[in-house]
Amino acid sequence: MSRDPDHNFDHFHQRFKQNIYASLKGRLRLAILWRDVQQHIPPLTAGIPLRILDAGSGMGNFSQQLLEQGHQLLLCDISGKQLEAARLNFSAAQDSGRVRFVQQPFQKLADNADEQFDLVMSHAVLEWLTDPQQGIGALQQLIRPGGWLSLLFFNRHSLIYRHLLNGNFKRVRSGDLAGEGKYLTPDNPLIPEQVYDWLDDNGLQTVACSGVRTFTDFMDPGMRDKLPFEELLEMELRYRSQEPFRSLARYIHVICHKP
Repeated sequence: MSRDPDHNFDHFHQRFKQNIYASLKGRLRLAILWRDVQQHIPPLTAGIPLRILDAGSGMGNFSQQLLEQGHQLLLCDISGKQLEAARLNFSAAQDSGRVRFVQQPFQKLADNADEQFDLVMSHAVLEWLTDPQQGIGALQQLIRPGGWLSLLFFNRHSLIYRHLLNGNFKRVRSGDLAGEGKYLTPDNPLIPEQVYDWLDDNGLQTVACSGVRTFTDFMDPGMRDKLPFEELLEMELRYRSQEPFRSLARYIHVICHKP
């Protein structure tokens, strides 16, 4: 049986750019991720350049901060339009040789046993894969022994909670929570406990786990838009690692170490 292709954002490029990168939600996501990796991945702040893979990089917004720290980057994505935007974002750095671009599924990189990295990042990619469990296996192969994984995925619990709040009980009863193509709801919203088992099965040790946007997605937009970004971020950072807030967050961010 042929395998369905993983989701390609070529057709949603502009919507993705506006709804993710240019939005309050996108700014919060990047800020929380940045705080997490700086706090829990010691090599990033040791002053030694690392080889880093951004698997499913999109436009590379998060990777830009790592390039500024002096690290070497490979941006991999199946979307040609997303990678072209990334090349424009990194135009000043391409001559340095510290950034490369590859248009292909990151799973194919895992076929090359010599291609391993100090840090592999996969942010909001797993939930768009036809086989997310296989995706984690491929990510594990791309991490060198002693290396790190930064994994961000869409939380199924959060999606159920949103449908409950909106009275969409039919969707909840059916269990069919996949996106319908109109919005950026993913194909495979993931159960966190299942993802944790997959990571453990691949020998990856969880160092930190936090929620990304534990409450802001559920706020009344009129109230949320009146509050300063700094205050929203302060509260998100305060509660991101605490239960029950973490388990209801829109995304779960797991940092793992490969022994």
